Amino acid sequence: MAQQGHRYSSPPAMLEQLGAEWNAELTASFGAGTDIFASPETAKRQDAEIALAVIDFDCQTEVDYDARLSAVSRDLQEEYIRTHPAEIAELTDLVGR
Repeated sequence: MAQQGHRYSSPPAMLEQLGAEWNAELTASFGAGTDIFASPETAKRQDAEIALAVIDFDCQTEVDYDARLSAVSRDLQEEYIRTHPAEIAELTDLVGR
């Protein structure tokens, strides 16, 4: 994202920052009695968020994020199963009851 010229270093950083900004604006609008969702600023923000979502999606597609995440998750789960046989047996017994 930062490589695309955005101020966010990662998708989680983006979500955290956007959430904080929305929260601040919603809090201020409730106190002022205004409808934040009817404002032109909100429409601009929504357009910007959609553009960021497209960039994030394109990046995830480019790096094959879903397949890589699945592979890492599978590897970690397999490692856990190999290194914790007693815990797995105990859980299997509990589920089988």
